[in-house]
Amino acid sequence: MDLGRGDLPELVEACRELHSLPQSLTDAQAHGFLSEFPFERIFRALASAQGGSDVDLITDTLGRLLATELGSSTLPNAMPYLEAASIAHLVPLRRLAAEEYGTLLMSQARKYGGLSGEDSDGGVTEVVCLQLVRMLSDPEPTVAATAAKSLRTYGSSSLTALKRFLTPGYAPSAALSAAAVSDALGGVVRLRVLALALELAAGNTEGRPLENGYHHIAEAISASTSTAAPSEAALPYDERLQLLRSSGLLQPLLDQLADPADALACLAALQLLEGLLGGGGGDGMAATLAGIALPQLLALVSDPNLTDAALPLVAAILHRILPEALPTATLAAALGGGNGAAANNVPATAAAAAAGLQPILAAAPALLTAVRAVLDDRGNASVAAEACGLDALGTLGQSTVGAQLVLSDEPLTQALCERALGRSPHSEVRMAALHAVASVAGLERAGAERSREAALLLPQCEEGLRQGMYGACGLRRPGEVLAGMLQQPFLELKLAAYRCIAALSLRSWFAVELVTTPDLYDRITDTTTESGAAACSWRHAAAASLWSTVSSAAAAANNDAAFISTLAAPTTVERVRAVVRAGPYGAEGDGTAAAAATASRMHGEHFVASRGAGGGA
Repeated sequence: MDLGRGDLPELVEACRELHSLPQSLTDAQAHGFLSEFPFERIFRALASAQGGSDVDLITDTLGRLLATELGSSTLPNAMPYLEAASIAHLVPLRRLAAEEYGTLLMSQARKYGGLSGEDSDGGVTEVVCLQLVRMLSDPEPTVAATAAKSLRTYGSSSLTALKRFLTPGYAPSAALSAAAVSDALGGVVRLRVLALALELAAGNTEGRPLENGYHHIAEAISASTSTAAPSEAALPYDERLQLLRSSGLLQPLLDQLADPADALACLAALQLLEGLLGGGGGDGMAATLAGIALPQLLALVSDPNLTDAALPLVAAILHRILPEALPTATLAAALGGGNGAAANNVPATAAAAAAGLQPILAAAPALLTAVRAVLDDRGNASVAAEACGLDALGTLGQSTVGAQLVLSDEPLTQALCERALGRSPHSEVRMAALHAVASVAGLERAGAERSREAALLLPQCEEGLRQGMYGACGLRRPGEVLAGMLQQPFLELKLAAYRCIAALSLRSWFAVELVTTPDLYDRITDTTTESGAAACSWRHAAAASLWSTVSSAAAAANNDAAFISTLAAPTTVERVRAVVRAGPYGAEGDGTAAAAATASRMHGEHFVASRGAGGGA
């Protein structure tokens, strides 16, 4: 092909003219441009380009032209040029090819219908699918991400399209299977393929990049996640699951999870599964996949080389597949019914419901056993390991069931409270423990108006939390310990303490502790004690939680008389009401809404804060 350098300036100028027009081009504009610059001339000009803004402009213009009805209709005849673009040295061209292959796939699907129809399209659909699977191996992550998006969009458009990728016997399925066991790019391609297969089968089209300490893993997973058409949600759950199982693509993931010898690859597979659940599985598919992998997950948290990194990830997976709440009788059955008499009184229907959840509910105690081993009294675990274990408790505790599972474990509750208020000399561990206490105590579950009812747990769990908090303080009171934390200069630790106070203040016993500890009470109810925005907001969030309990005590005549006499005292009611109304900075306004907004915003940051630098308590 003649390189024809003279074509490039003319092409660039024509593209600039189109670039100045409104974003959506017409068929007439596309016809005029492609008549003057057919694909052969465009690619002859691009062959002489060395990259830079000119190539970006040309590829952007081509994308807009091919988005028109006329441009789209030319794609089948442009297959040789798309293939050339897919292997070009210029990244924008390869990315454009991946995008236009996707457009062509959807056009063929609309034109020919299901598998039998597409088999008569001259093999275009199969060839394009194979090209896109090949492009999943592109060393440039953005190219691979675009290819994955095109495959996901097409594969999610119908069950027949999905079968092309997940049914043995089809060429694209064979290509995916080969890539799933490939070590290309250090195993990155395998992760991309597994992510694509899982997301297609799970009905998840809104994956997210995962934040972790391994750059190439994050890059691989982010390259495999993008937005696609939501139509797959209508595909039958059981058919998608059966397709995934029969495809053989699930086995490489399970094998990788079961191979702790390759720690990095094992954690990458774990992050992939957690990322799938984080994007939302739909129809229970993600929970089913996690259930299939439970044996491998529980083995990971027991492996000494993987425990630290695996605990938070496995906790996140279990948190997402645990039910948010269970009827009291069902939960009691799941927890073993407490003492023998209580177990005998569990209704048969509750026992049956618990039995149905048993595989999932049984996994949480196994996780807690691993955390307990990290937080034992021997003190031989590293600071990072303890912080990871505490993060796992905080994640699991964000649901009511998870919180009750944590607090039903007395030794673990004691270890958690000791690290929050007791003996830990490490600020990182103490912050992680304070955040974990806030989670299991129901700060997120309390809702926008700090509803204490939403945060309360089974009586035995509430009592376990109370005993743990008082037991951790020795001869001091919890209020005194927390007041001391608020007086030290390290912001991350102070915010963790405020968050813990806000959660604990939703129960009467701690509200009494707060209002009868002068230093803590003054700190929470004085709008001048803090100056920074975050500290002011969290101080106010704690006051709003206290108000929820105080107002409940004042209105309910059946509360414990000892609590009522303290919390419902007119001076207490007026003081707490006034500080909540004053807002975070002491100005009149909707203080409760401000506190709710703060808690919602900070919820996503609390584990980051637990990793902050930081000083001691």
